[in-house]
Amino acid sequence: MLRASSVQETEPFGVKEQPPFLNQVLEVDFEGTPRELLDAAKAVEAAVGRTETYRWGPREIDVDILLFDELTVAEEGLSIPHPGLAEREFVLAPLRELRPDLPDILG
Repeated sequence: MLRASSVQETEPFGVKEQPPFLNQVLEVDFEGTPRELLDAAKAVEAAVGRTETYRWGPREIDVDILLFDELTVAEEGLSIPHPGLAEREFVLAPLRELRPDLPDILG
């Protein structure tokens, strides 16, 4: 890991009747492909004990790839930049901590 934002407690997204979320953005150095990073993220989720519930429901952990260098990826199960990123302040705020240089498209 290169850098980490502060941890921010926010209202749940999507389904409101659940506990607050904790959000953090990490910047990592990764030598593999975006797909390999997604596989690694899913392995972390499994190791923590994430179980599938329902869309936007409570979960132990949710690891998303927001950006990958300057790449744009549109594959089955993998979109980079993360779709909806610009509309999700709970992600943008910690992302801006690490990358205040990002374009205005991120809010």
